[in-house]
Amino acid sequence: MKIYTSIKGISKLEWPCQGEYDGYIRARPLTHFGEWNNFSSSHVVKLWNTSLRQPQPSISQYTTPETHWTMMIAQSMHDELLKYVEAGELEEEDIPKANTIQNWINTYARVFKERATEHD
Repeated sequence: MKIYTSIKGISKLEWPCQGEYDGYIRARPLTHFGEWNNFSSSHVVKLWNTSLRQPQPSISQYTTPETHWTMMIAQSMHDELLKYVEAGELEEEDIPKANTIQNWINTYARVFKERATEHD
């Protein structure tokens, strides 16, 4: 069985096992963006000279991380950027205000949630 970890121009692949697209490989350029391209098994078979079969993934028990991830808030991001100013790597006028950073975070989160809930 051939497995590709990346395909140029494709970042999202699906191989549905049921529903309208059962039997198709679906691909699109970005997660939550772009139109789906649907490839039938007869189309895919033409790409290989060996037989193809759908993988049967094994499921394992999840692990618990040893350290916890800390999410930075806008003010802490701003403070980190100021350290680069102190080190002479950035100019202070190039550093956005904390509320500007917070607005970027809010906008990104809102747009991501909207796109994540869109039906493909």
